[in-house]
Amino acid sequence: MVYANASQAFKLLNGIFCIHKPKGVAMDKIVAMLKRYIIKDLNNLESRPVKYCKKPVFIEEENSGDLIEIGRVTAIDYAQHPLVLGPFFKEYDIEIQPIQKLEYNSSGICLMAINDGCDSIEAVHKSRPLKVYRAECKLGRSTLNYWDTGKITEKTTYVCGAPIQSQEAYEIASRGLARPKEDSSTIIYKAECLQLEKSHFTLEIHAVNEIDEHLCGFIDDLGVRLRSSACVSSLNRLRHGVFDSDHSLLMKHWTLSNIIRNIVWCAKLLTPETLKLPHLLTTLDQTALPRLEQSKYIETVASDLDNDPDESSNDQEFDSLNRGLLNEDFVRPKNLRTRPELLLPLMDRNTLDID
Repeated sequence: MVYANASQAFKLLNGIFCIHKPKGVAMDKIVAMLKRYIIKDLNNLESRPVKYCKKPVFIEEENSGDLIEIGRVTAIDYAQHPLVLGPFFKEYDIEIQPIQKLEYNSSGICLMAINDGCDSIEAVHKSRPLKVYRAECKLGRSTLNYWDTGKITEKTTYVCGAPIQSQEAYEIASRGLARPKEDSSTIIYKAECLQLEKSHFTLEIHAVNEIDEHLCGFIDDLGVRLRSSACVSSLNRLRHGVFDSDHSLLMKHWTLSNIIRNIVWCAKLLTPETLKLPHLLTTLDQTALPRLEQSKYIETVASDLDNDPDESSNDQEFDSLNRGLLNEDFVRPKNLRTRPELLLPLMDRNTLDID
């Protein structure tokens, strides 16, 4: 991207760009770091030329002592000198907002709006883009905040001298009451077990209208359905709508030129076609679109964990979803208050009553 000075570069800082948020950094700190890097690069550019002015030259008359102007010379105007006025750009000159925040322990794709791009946040939310997460979890432990770094509230331990892989140990661990589940607005379209090794497993979750806390709560409920407990070791957002890791900037690339280049790149993806309102689901044909209770859905995921992930069958409907996230055949629920325990599979729009 070519710009002659800092003023031209500042005018280009309007739109949406994509970054990769590292784990263990708060979102407020990410915003502050971005502002600091951008302002530093802007001030390093030639922002204001040094101005010169004509100053009179005086001499003192020998007899009267009066000052007499004998001419004018060109000199630097220190009243407008950059070293006198200080940096031309300040951090409050730039507004940066995350389109959807990631929590402290989460990482992955994060869309950021800058300056006039903040006006597009609502349009991006209304398009309800599908997000893909990869969650690394650990069985046998439940924590207060659902993360493995939180305070442990429950442990599923090796008891009674029974082999850990035996049916006897499973029956012993299944005793007791399961904790109640809380309602939220998260809708999960897919949860696939990618890896299972001893007490650690990895899930890939496709969800809409979610936040990190809802996904962590889902993992906690999944552990209960497995007659055990579970917590999250890491949560990484792999995709946000049409954006993936190929579009995101690593922390070492958070520079003015890279951000401006990324804004232009993202603008080509955020077209009116991709930001249009999705097809909204109104009335459902119960025979065509069955609603599964959370217990049945979690038991389905739990059965996948019991099997070899390599032998699990791939759903062609979800494969088509991965190929086109904003395809017109993709049906999203209209009611954002839909219970999270209801799984809405992808169906043919011809079988549904669509607005």
